[in-house]
Parts: sequence; structure tokens; C-alpha cells
Amino acid sequence: MNFTQLRAFHAVAATGGFTKAAESLNVTQPAVTRQMKALEEDYGIALFHRQGHRLELTEAGQDLFNVSQRIFGLIAEAGDIVTGESQLQGGSLRVGADSPYYIMEILAAFKEQYPSMSLSVSMSNAKDLFRALRNFEIDVGMITAIDLAPEFVGRTFTQLLLTLLVPENHSWSRHKTISLSELKDQPIILREPTSVTCMLFKEALQIAGVEANVVMELRNQVTVREAVAAGLGFAPELAGGMRQDERLHRITIIEAPDPCHEYITCRKDLYSLRKVQAFFDIAEKVAPVLVKRKILTSPLQGKHN
Repeated sequence: MNFTQLRAFHAVAATGGFTKAAESLNVTQPAVTRQMKALEEDYGIALFHRQGHRLELTEAGQDLFNVSQRIFGLIAEAGDIVTGESQLQGGSLRVGADSPYYIMEILAAFKEQYPSMSLSVSMSNAKDLFRALRNFEIDVGMITAIDLAPEFVGRTFTQLLLTLLVPENHSWSRHKTISLSELKDQPIILREPTSVTCMLFKEALQIAGVEANVVMELRNQVTVREAVAAGLGFAPELAGGMRQDERLHRITIIEAPDPCHEYITCRKDLYSLRKVQAFFDIAEKVAPVLVKRKILTSPLQGKHN
């Protein structure tokens, strides 16, 4: 049995006649008749009792119609899925982010414009998120990076400058700038080694010839902030990646490397998806709003290959 024969049978069974079936399929009545005759002859069965102009399903015909209803129901459902996602009226978007700071603003704006789209969000570090993008585990990410690998396309949402966090009640809280040489023997709290913040800070220390007195390594920046606020040490942080905390004071590092960026990014081969482009567009609309609120220092900029 081929698909054309099954489709012809289903149309005849659903409409109750060859003429109506032909109209529903947009083909001629003889074409439907040929398909039905071939189907019955190929298997040596009768699918309809023909009584004048009226057709009734045989027992075998009814059983086949039960199956064809499920098949064509699933085909219709599949069509609804792809049409809904294509028109952003259904489907899902998988988002990854290394910080909740900006991403929630974008998600809120996206959900407001596309309420029928389902959103799932993965929070992790930059290394794991790039791996997730490579493995098609997420569709789009908001990720801190120095630059993007050639396999990705993205836009810089904002730039991030390496600074030092100290407790607000510390004597250094009156400092606006600091040299890395002043950190010798001071207690330093770092993120995990794969963190962009950690890598930039260690590279800057190495260039300055300063050995860090690392007293603690923590998994995420929120925990790092809590440790600094508790007076356990000082910590590097990329300014622009987290909200201001009145318990903490930020000091500009004189020898800080060039700023890195928070990217909206995806695989190049996924950029043409309408839902991914819609996410990029929403981020582009949100960025100027955050600049006006003085939450963001610079708006989202052009593509990077």
C-alpha cells in the first residue's frame, strides 16, 4: 500500500463518496476510483459495500479507517507543530545564560510578544553553554566571552570590564583605582578555573608578575559576592554583568585587560530559524531600554562571525 492509495481511501471513507473525496483532494474522480480499485485488487479485499450511490465500509474497511484516522490525525498535528513554531505561535525556544542579570529582561519581553512559545532556560558557565550550543542542547545563549569561535554568530549585548570587589566597610572602599601589585598577599576569592572572569584575572596577574593568594574558589558569581560581603576576601568581577550591591564597592583595576563582552549567540546553522532571529530582535529592542535605566553601559551591537 502506498501513501497515495491510503490518502484516497481515507478521503472516500471520511466523505462517504468518490466525488466528494476527489474534491477534497483536488484531483479527478477517476483518479480516486483507480487508486481504490488498485488497493482492493492488490490485497484481494473489499473495503466498501457499494449500494447504488451509497458506500458503506466493510469490516476490513472500518479497521483500516480507524488506522488512517490516527495516521492523518498525526500528520495534521505535525503540520500544526511546524506551522506554529514557524509563525511563533507555538513550539519552544531553549535558552542558555551564564547570569540571570540581563536575560530575564529579554525573556519577559519575548514572552510578552510571543506568549504561545514555550521557554526553557539553562543557567551555567560559559564553557558549558558553548558546549550545549555545539551539541544542539540549547538554541541560543547569552554568554560572556572574549570573542566568538567561527562556528558561532552573535551580537555584543554589552561590554564587561574587569574590576575588583571589596566589602563596602573595608578601608579600600574609598579607592577608585587599584594596581594589581597592591593585591600581593591579599586574600583573593575566585570563580572556577574555566570562568572567563577567572581566566582574565589570572592572565592580568601573570602579566603584572603578581602571585595571587587564593583563599577560596566558588562556582558562581552570586556566591562570590556573598563571600566578599562577608569579609572573606576580595574578588575580580566583570563590571556590567551583575546589579549593584550596596554591601560591595567596585574598584577599577589599572592594568585591566581590554573589555570582553556579553554576547547573544547561536550556532551559525541555527541563525536562520525564525524563533532564534526573533530572540535576537527582542534583545536588540531591550538593550536601549536598559541603557536608559542606566543598567546597561552600551547597547547591543552588530554581528560577529
